[in-house]
Amino acid sequence: MTGFKKAFLALGICVAAAAPSPVFAGGGPGEQDSKGWYFTLGAGVDEVHDGRWDADISGTKYSGETQFDAGGAFDAGIGYDFGDFRVEGTVIRSRGKLRGCTEDLQNAVVSCEEGFNTTSYMASAYFDVPNVAGEKWTPYLGGGFGTATIDPDDVTIAGTTYALENEQTFTWHFKGGVSYLFSENTDFFGELIYKSFSKTDIDYNVAGASGSLDPHTSWGARLGARYRF
Repeated sequence: MTGFKKAFLALGICVAAAAPSPVFAGGGPGEQDSKGWYFTLGAGVDEVHDGRWDADISGTKYSGETQFDAGGAFDAGIGYDFGDFRVEGTVIRSRGKLRGCTEDLQNAVVSCEEGFNTTSYMASAYFDVPNVAGEKWTPYLGGGFGTATIDPDDVTIAGTTYALENEQTFTWHFKGGVSYLFSENTDFFGELIYKSFSKTDIDYNVAGASGSLDPHTSWGARLGARYRF
């Protein structure tokens, strides 16, 4: 089992441990119906902010900037609703779509492929704010942390192409959104997301070559649904 599968399993155990058993959930029938387990699915875009990269190849140091466009993003997970407080474990798949890259230390010619894919495993908590926008609309705020696998495309530096290895890093996010009660078991939601990734070491898959991607951030937006069961 890979480290990230273990991490996601641990997130699921944490969510399960945080959820009370139905016997001890408390509250009357109406309150009890609003609590329980749910699935969540979302889709939208993430736009990675421009950032810096560096490399050391056989003793020659390179450094430059990356520029990104918005790319697609998809979320799936499971959570538990306590009433006005929720916890979730989610898997997030997103695309950092490169617009271009430069090198400004050696004035070398660099060519980046399309960008990189990111798969994040997140544990999050949310506070719902009821009764401020009508009975069906519920604003919410929340955040969480987790681990991310960054899968970069190939890069060419000074005429040599390198097949970069997948790497892992720490990540956290903050969200604000609003839910709409569509039916007894289904909510629709829209949300904005700010996400941050720690500095990521990059393996160039060649002896004597290494590098890193500086800490970077992104803005995102999602539309999705939650189904209670």
